Amino acid sequence: MHADYEAARATWLVRIIEFGRGLPPDAAVSHLCAALLRGYATWGLPTKLTATRRRGHPTRIEEVTCYIACLDDDVSTHDGIAATAGPRTVLDLARHLPLAEALVTADFALRQGMTKRQLRAAQQRQYNWPGAARAQRIIRVADGRSESPAESFGRGRIIQAGFPAPICRRSSTATTGSS
Repeated sequence: MHADYEAARATWLVRIIEFGRGLPPDAAVSHLCAALLRGYATWGLPTKLTATRRRGHPTRIEEVTCYIACLDDDVSTHDGIAATAGPRTVLDLARHLPLAEALVTADFALRQGMTKRQLRAAQQRQYNWPGAARAQRIIRVADGRSESPAESFGRGRIIQAGFPAPICRRSSTATTGSS
């Protein structure tokens, strides 16, 4: 990846950690910020710090967006900071980002061991949330065999254009006995 992107990502991660440490107990880092905190691949970087709270009013101020939503069973601690759990994070992005961008994170999570079963279980708790149909579509087309963010993004753009989802490359290993 480009050095400037990696530097910007590292700067955002520092900001997210500081932000997360200051959140009240009923809140968790969420959306793109949670994805970065968890080390997930993303297509782009956040433009604001984001958190989700169990109660209160949605807030959008200069550098922070705070969503209000149920967090039951959807929060885990990552490096001592409350963040939306992996499946919830993937689905939050699926509900809020364009398909191609959300697919980058969904494919990465599957490649790292998350399962579609976990995503579907989290989705069942969100069946009537805004963007739920978009999240279901991401679950259908996500593929852990995608080998890079660029491959995932490109596949997503093809799907967005109305074409059938391309089949991801299959890894093959030679079993010739030599190394």
